[in-house]
Amino acid sequence: MVIRRIKGDTFPIKVQVLSEDGSAFDLTSCTAFLTVKKRLEDADSAALIAKSTTSHVSATEGITQFSLLATDVDYVGSFYYDVKVKDSNNIIYSVVTNRIIFENHTTIRTS
Repeated sequence: MVIRRIKGDTFPIKVQVLSEDGSAFDLTSCTAFLTVKKRLEDADSAALIAKSTTSHVSATEGITQFSLLATDVDYVGSFYYDVKVKDSNNIIYSVVTNRIIFENHTTIRTS
């Protein structure tokens, strides 16, 4: 799924994690990671955005969310992102990988 956001917007990124059979993946005791990079070959340490969460919107329904600060989305362009989940057995699952596009804003107003 391609994600589109406006530079500086703090609207969260919400993801539902599904099991192979299409049912909701229980995120109880799991950590979810969001990583955004300029290039696929960039090291994780060079990521533009690196977020993690253990507090999910609805763990039993497989719904997690990443909060973004305006400084997190202070970019314009098309980048690569992925979401991964690490379960309580330290097994890591790739949930989604695609492009995230940050478009320039028209207005910088906050009030």
